[in-house]
Amino acid sequence: MLIESSQNSNFKLWKSLRKKKYRKENNLFIVEGKKLFREATFSDILINSVILKEDFNPDFVEEVFKGKIYILKEQLFNELSEMEHSEGILCICEKKTFSISTGSKVIILDGIKDPGNAGTIIRSAEAFGFKDCIFMNDCVDPYNSKVIRGSMGSIFRINIIEEEIIGKLKKEGYSFLILDMRGKAVSEFKGLKKTAVIIGSEAHGVSADMRNIADGVISIPMEGKVESLNAGIAASITMYELNK
Repeated sequence: MLIESSQNSNFKLWKSLRKKKYRKENNLFIVEGKKLFREATFSDILINSVILKEDFNPDFVEEVFKGKIYILKEQLFNELSEMEHSEGILCICEKKTFSISTGSKVIILDGIKDPGNAGTIIRSAEAFGFKDCIFMNDCVDPYNSKVIRGSMGSIFRINIIEEEIIGKLKKEGYSFLILDMRGKAVSEFKGLKKTAVIIGSEAHGVSADMRNIADGVISIPMEGKVESLNAGIAASITMYELNK
């Protein structure tokens, strides 16, 4: 179906999804690019529709997707795209509602604002066996386009949870570990049956309410004059060490 007007109701909806408020209201988010489209089709995420720039070859999509395909004039497509050099393909995906998995390790993002860090944490969580990523305390939206790109498709394969479930984790016997420069080496905390690692915001660290429930404080030994690591790197190292 060809769309040529910015007054089209579908176009208006898609454009609104660039904002967190409307992603939440409509339970939808945008995925852009060939690789992420493919990653979405290979996952259990439901693709609502695909949007192509008018010069994009639809054969690439029709091989793996049998749903609604919309064609946009270049000017309209560029209004939706958030990439400087777009490949000409977007898809609209439906958010899933997740519960905590039966895994033994979860990562909690406590006020993380930077989408690059959030994407890195999601990607590393999948790599190191953390089945659940919990976004709390006014984090960046996990369905922000930069977070999705940074996750390199991992966001489609792990549980993304955006609700308060600390009490539930406590009842299920998770040990809460916060990351802080004044803690013990991460190697000292291996062997815990159920672990919830809390990564604080880039500017302020772990919040007071998270510190109050912590069962332990871990740090990453460093050499040289480096004072700290960014949240994405610190979380990745911690998850790797706890997965060894």
